[in-house]
Amino acid sequence: MLLDREVAYRQDKRMGARLRHAKLRHQAAPEDIDYRAPRGLDRHLVQELLKGSWLEAHENLIISGPTGVGKSWLGCAIAHKACRDNRSVLYVRAPKLFDDQSKTKLSKEPPQRGGIIPEHMAAYRNE
Repeated sequence: MLLDREVAYRQDKRMGARLRHAKLRHQAAPEDIDYRAPRGLDRHLVQELLKGSWLEAHENLIISGPTGVGKSWLGCAIAHKACRDNRSVLYVRAPKLFDDQSKTKLSKEPPQRGGIIPEHMAAYRNE
C-alpha cells in the first residue's frame, strides 16, 4: 500500500513536470472536445491524433483554420494527452516558432540542447 502510494506520487509529480514544461496555453483535455460544434472536426482524425502514432513516426502537426475555431485549444488537448502518455511536449505558436527558427538560421549555429527548436526541425548553415 505504501509502495503504491509512492508510485502514484512519483507518476503524478512527473506528469505535473511534463505539463509545466509543455507551457500549454489552455487547460484542455481530450475528453472535453466537442464534436457537435460546427467547426468541421473529423472525430476519426482527432482520435488518430490522440493515439500518438504520428509522434512515434516523428511527424509534425500544424493545426490551421480561421480565427476563433479553437485551434490553440485543440492543440493543447492533444498535447495534454501526449503528456499523459509519458511524452515530452512543448506548445509553441507559429509566430514564435518561426521567429526562433529564423534567429537560429541567422546565428549559423545549431540550436542549443534544450532550446525551443529541436535539432531535427531547425535548419541552419554549417559553413
